[in-house]
Amino acid sequence: MTVIGPNERSLVDALDEPALVIEAGIVRLANAPARKLLGAGIEGRDVRLAIRHPQALEVILGKTSGEVDATGIVEPGRSWRLIVRRLWPSATLVRIRISPSYRIRLPVCEEVADILARCARPGVPFPG
Repeated sequence: MTVIGPNERSLVDALDEPALVIEAGIVRLANAPARKLLGAGIEGRDVRLAIRHPQALEVILGKTSGEVDATGIVEPGRSWRLIVRRLWPSATLVRIRISPSYRIRLPVCEEVADILARCARPGVPFPG
């Protein structure tokens, strides 16, 4: 394995979004947002214990860069976009973002919840 020094850690820690450096299937570095999202003891462990999603793992452990949307990595129903980039032959940078499709659905869900809450009050007619 490649020696990871303070410069590499500084680069990963500078990212605002959760970010991991995976080398040979092991989480070598995880910034604070990633540790908060996936667990404080994630570094030094097999990435398959942190990210239990077959399509996401296929991209992470594959030989090329790519992106994948995955639902349920951290909590059921929540969608994430994983952006995977090769750093060197055996290492990968994984950035984790809330999926754009999840952001689009969220306001719609809030609007539906608001309508249902208004309709649950006595004497309020159902819209439509």
